[in-house]
Amino acid sequence: MDKSAASPLKSSEYAIRNTQYASRITLHASRKGLFVITAVFCLLGLLYSIVIPLFEAPDEVWHFFFINEMATTGRMPVQPTEGQNVWLRESGQPPLYHLLAAALVAPLDTGAFPDFVRFNPDHPFVTNYSQSEAPNLFIHTRAEDFPWSGAVWAVHLARLLSVAFGALTLVGVWLVVREIAPDAPGLALLATAVTAFNPAFIYISSVVNNDTAVAAMSTWVLWLAIRLAKGKTSWKSELGLGVLLGLAFLSKLSALALLGVIALALGLRFWNGFSKNKQKSAFIRVNLRPLFFSGTLILGTAVLVSGWWYARNWRLYGDPLGWSVWLGNIGTEKATLLDLLPQFQEVAVSYWEPIDGLLPHTVFVALGLLWLLGLAGWLLIVWRLARDGRTPTSIHPDKTALLLTAVWFLLLYASLVRYMLILPAAEGRLLYPAIAAVSGLLVVGLAAVWGRYSRILGYGIVLSLFILSAATPILAIRPYYLPSLWAESDLPLLTPLDGNLADAGVRLLGLTVAPETAVNGEPVDIILYWQADAPSPEVELLVQVWSLSGDLLYQRQAPPAKENYPPDLWQPGDIVRDPYRWRPDPDKTLAYYITVTVMVDGEQAGLLASPALFRHTAVIDPDAIPNPVSYKLGDLAELIGYELTDGTLTLYWRALGETEQDYTVFTHVLDEAGNLLRQVDSPPAGNAYPTRLWQPGDVIVDVREIGEGYGRVLVGLYSPVAGSRLSVVDEEGTAVPDNAIPLP
Repeated sequence: MDKSAASPLKSSEYAIRNTQYASRITLHASRKGLFVITAVFCLLGLLYSIVIPLFEAPDEVWHFFFINEMATTGRMPVQPTEGQNVWLRESGQPPLYHLLAAALVAPLDTGAFPDFVRFNPDHPFVTNYSQSEAPNLFIHTRAEDFPWSGAVWAVHLARLLSVAFGALTLVGVWLVVREIAPDAPGLALLATAVTAFNPAFIYISSVVNNDTAVAAMSTWVLWLAIRLAKGKTSWKSELGLGVLLGLAFLSKLSALALLGVIALALGLRFWNGFSKNKQKSAFIRVNLRPLFFSGTLILGTAVLVSGWWYARNWRLYGDPLGWSVWLGNIGTEKATLLDLLPQFQEVAVSYWEPIDGLLPHTVFVALGLLWLLGLAGWLLIVWRLARDGRTPTSIHPDKTALLLTAVWFLLLYASLVRYMLILPAAEGRLLYPAIAAVSGLLVVGLAAVWGRYSRILGYGIVLSLFILSAATPILAIRPYYLPSLWAESDLPLLTPLDGNLADAGVRLLGLTVAPETAVNGEPVDIILYWQADAPSPEVELLVQVWSLSGDLLYQRQAPPAKENYPPDLWQPGDIVRDPYRWRPDPDKTLAYYITVTVMVDGEQAGLLASPALFRHTAVIDPDAIPNPVSYKLGDLAELIGYELTDGTLTLYWRALGETEQDYTVFTHVLDEAGNLLRQVDSPPAGNAYPTRLWQPGDVIVDVREIGEGYGRVLVGLYSPVAGSRLSVVDEEGTAVPDNAIPLP
């Protein structure tokens, strides 16, 4: 056989040999994989639910209040039509999740709620214009410690219900993507894994919130709607679709957009049937009765399941959605489409990130590349379909399923934009009802471009997301909400403070400063560690940061650990972590120390001071240094620039080495004839950063007043102990006379 005849065969064999990873997995293996992924997701959800402090998740406390009201009173709360009740701010939500959770917690004694809930008074959400950077919205007390009981146990039970809804969502995602790519069980498994190992989805599936309830119901409705459009349903499955649609309407108002999906599914079912009949016969009799029956059955059942709640709202508030009363309770914030443009990125980031700023930037770079790859796949699919009517892969997505999935995502996104125009709600979790669409469209796009590396890339994506989601609660969430009470064995290495502290009922064990050498204005975390003997709630502190030259750089007056664990909660023996954050001036290189003034009942009980072990160094652009020069002073320093303006001399020193001595800068002001007019000797930078603390590479800006009227200025460094100057050489290595650098 000649080569030209063999070529098509080899090409076909090559294509078969390199069939996509997704299609290599059998349906049976895909089902087993679904079970494993769902089980791992549930374990991760349990871990997240334990690590996340109570009520720190979005709106969790308000959702639990709604649940607790129904569990204790046996009826749904009524929102006030005038004024506001902050505890009822989520009670206008459709109640499916809350009804189920109330049934779970009803046997428990939750009488301690909400009395044990303490808001952090310094959090910006609690006190307007607060500058606090403490992440906790609540003060977390011993009431939350394991073993749980009462209201705390009830919260964790409600969280487990969220995990169950999350697992139900995963099964729905698998079913939806099976409809999109029926010949590729592996794609359904990959989409399920992408969903299951999304840290933000696990996070919201492990707290008290109705987002996973609406995600689960919407995903299952989407699956049955696809089957309806394909003509794969019976009256029983359509009845089930109506029930699930009604439950979705009882989960969250965003599910009302599913009406568009159902209408489109019915239209596609009619059109597909019409097209098939037209191919068989030129004479077609249009019969709309099956379509009418299906629509009536589905929508009628949904109304029977959910209509009572909307009728109740109409009766109570004159509004079937209860929307006006709910908005009156939580407030509104009008915006324009132009205002929303910066928020679309926030929606995309928070789709994956549980808490703002929690995950490193590299995570989003990797996710961005993944999405670009998926988008490239879709561009390739569209181009090939337009060119020759075929997809560029062995996987042939079902067009009906794709259309419904894409339309559902667009409808939900449009409703989110409408919502964002009324409320500040740039939150990715609000897209989770369409999470099957997001994951499904992503993996179909990936399948179009990954070619022979399909298996490696598929496993790599799953493994990477699993590592990310498993590491997040331990390496990100737990450090974000560090405990306030510490065991002595867990204490870090502390810097002790000098001074006396009278009998104040508390002892300062020491502090930590991180980083000990800050650079270019990066935040400095100062952590005090207190131990209680007989604590008094009237203890107050004045924490101050001082430069060595005596300048006050920062101060904060408040009770110790006010934002995390205030003194009225302290018990004898408690070791309490008390954090502060200071942002240095990025343009100043200096050394500093910390003082803590302790006051009890308004009287000073002691003043404690740290040693000057801590530093901040500025990063200065070399091009911004005026009059660049190069004079080396021994092995210690180099003068790299200077500026003379209106009697002020600014010297720019760069440290070359280290020394244990404190050198002094001499400044000789001469007249035109070379006679000494004035002499200004002082430590560099006004002693804010003495030479004994210099580190190689530090740039020190040394400003000194020398007065007006002079011909020349000579500068250098000398030891005030020995009285000798440091030797000076210029950039050519030539010694400078008298070791005094001449400035014009």
